[in-house]
Amino acid sequence: MKTIALIPVLVLLGFQSAQAVTDTSCDVRGQVRTVEGQPVRAIVRWTDDRTGQSRVQQANERGRFHFIGVRPDGDGHQRIEVTAPGFEPQSRSGVPCPLGNLMRADITLERH
Repeated sequence: MKTIALIPVLVLLGFQSAQAVTDTSCDVRGQVRTVEGQPVRAIVRWTDDRTGQSRVQQANERGRFHFIGVRPDGDGHQRIEVTAPGFEPQSRSGVPCPLGNLMRADITLERH
């Protein structure tokens, strides 16, 4: 089963650097794992469908990624795509990223 979980997380106001970023943007972080729970060093692409602009990162050895300062969009005009050799690609459109939020996007990949 392929899944992408998107969960809004409240930003703690005690962290000034996080607060400064989220005053005018949204952050997205998550982890890419196999069905068995193993981390995957996947390529993660975050795209704003209104502008066509994309940002790309490779997940680290723990499968984690973090996009800082994403253009906010509470209406779901964002898309996340994940690819890794030996795995089925994963994509989700209509992803909201409201102003000032830290969004969680955990992705589970299945092998070919």
